[in-house]
Amino acid sequence: MNDSSSTNRSQRFLRILRVFRVLCLAFLAVSILIALAFCFVFSKDGRPGGGGDFNIRYSEVRCLFDGMDPFKVYTREIVSDKYGPYNKWTREKPFLPVNGYVPWEYTYMMPFAALPKIPASVLWICLNAAALVFLLKRGKYLASCHANSVLKKEFLSSCILVLSAPIACLFNWGNFGLLFAVAILWMADALNRKQDILAGVLWALIMAKPQIGLLFAIPLALRFRWKTALTAVFVSVAAYIPPAMLCHSNPVRMTVDILTCSQRGQFCMDLLPASWASVFASGTPQHLFMLGGALFCLACCLLLRRASDWSLLILPPVFVSTVWTYGWPHDHCIYALPVFVIGVVACEERNRTTRNWLLVAMALCGASILLVNSIAEPTIVSLARRALAATLPTEFRGHSLAPYIAKQPKGVVYSVFAIAKVLAFGAVCCYLSRKPTIRISSATA
Repeated sequence: MNDSSSTNRSQRFLRILRVFRVLCLAFLAVSILIALAFCFVFSKDGRPGGGGDFNIRYSEVRCLFDGMDPFKVYTREIVSDKYGPYNKWTREKPFLPVNGYVPWEYTYMMPFAALPKIPASVLWICLNAAALVFLLKRGKYLASCHANSVLKKEFLSSCILVLSAPIACLFNWGNFGLLFAVAILWMADALNRKQDILAGVLWALIMAKPQIGLLFAIPLALRFRWKTALTAVFVSVAAYIPPAMLCHSNPVRMTVDILTCSQRGQFCMDLLPASWASVFASGTPQHLFMLGGALFCLACCLLLRRASDWSLLILPPVFVSTVWTYGWPHDHCIYALPVFVIGVVACEERNRTTRNWLLVAMALCGASILLVNSIAEPTIVSLARRALAATLPTEFRGHSLAPYIAKQPKGVVYSVFAIAKVLAFGAVCCYLSRKPTIRISSATA
């Protein structure tokens, strides 16, 4: 009787899982098609699609090609009719929108900026779509290695879809999250195989967003992987040179200006709802949030220091990178690694209670984002605003979604989810610290 009941329950969960997978894949397919369509719609008024962040990065590199520092254009130190601050763009007076970013990132974007706008935008979306396919295939590979039942195979094959909301948001914004997720998984495999140079190159690419890349220094230092660190430094410094030469500027000065400017700096900008600020009272210095996040990352890395698989060792910087300074919804695509790790250990855990709270921890990776961005709104509503802005003679402030962000819940409810997510991850690290021999990757350490 018990066996029959268990079988019926498994069949019911299996049907639910398959329906969930079909709905999420259909939603993501529509998101990709809409993003591709807007590549052509927005090209008519000088604003090609491919996402707002990609457009700004593209324009910034084009600004470099014209011999100007894009950050100085953004701060109005340099006045240009062709380029201007992204948040001042209007249909009545269109220009190529710029903002400001770390100089080495411009070098990575130069191959795209060398192309016309529409092909570059389409290529960017297709590259991110390929990254999504890679993550789906990774789930199937993990299922083949770690699942011993049909239900577990379906679960591991579909677990990445818990991040459907941030992934859809990424296609709308045109950011790096999916590419970083692939780079992080690849970096973990390279470290397991002791391919330090490859791991260093991948880390340098992830450093295109310093708030994500910096924390990886903690587990690498704990394991004395200096070759990886030196390779990353070398690649980043080498990538400094082309932007500095193009705009005849000191690369160090370029970086300091961006990071410390009170108008727009990576470490001086207002904290967003996805950060520690949602938990504490407003007005607390941001450096305290950064310090708290870094210490939490260090504590979790110390818990996992005996792990034999780098997929576990780099979990803390992946998780903390979205909360220690600031994190947009699309940044949470890098939670692909925690989702895969928790999925594997949940499948191998025999205790039902432990397995259930591991699944709750996985759900929080997506649920806390759904609270900030409902599963439909990142793509459907914001793209509707873009369509409206393309037809009405009203000011359209890039793709910053400022009116949308202004409506986000920032009170007690979100604080509860933020605290729950942090506590759940800390509990996962404590659990994993007692199982240092768990292997996620097929690579050998």
